Amino acid sequence: MDEQTGNLAGQNEIDLRQLILSIWDGKWLISRVTVLALLLGSGFAFTSPTNFSAGMEIQPMSVFDEDAYRSVAELDLLPINRDVILSDFIERLLDGDLLKQAMQQTGYVSRDAFQSDADYQKALRRAAFGIRLFPPTAPSLLSST
Repeated sequence: MDEQTGNLAGQNEIDLRQLILSIWDGKWLISRVTVLALLLGSGFAFTSPTNFSAGMEIQPMSVFDEDAYRSVAELDLLPINRDVILSDFIERLLDGDLLKQAMQQTGYVSRDAFQSDADYQKALRRAAFGIRLFPPTAPSLLSST
């Protein structure tokens, strides 16, 4: 029984010399596959579009949230209701300063990448105004119901 165990152990051994020689014999195939994968990956990376798309639907606040503004609206200094607040928010988004401020706070555009503050501000402005905002496609999201 011990002889059988010894024979099985001999059969299950891996000959490292033979393994290295078989890899060395296939070195050109391995090199070609590696270079082909590198070329395909590089080609895809350089030809794929860099445009990204994201969506967000902005709706007026609920009637319950509007109650929080009711005491200010009763002063009759400014007309404050959910439609006015939504319109003001959209106007601030379109102005770009709100997006610039958000990009600055989140580090979307890193200050360390620029030599001067003027270049940094220019990059922030370019990034903020590079975002396109579209009006709602649903019928009359701005009107109160």
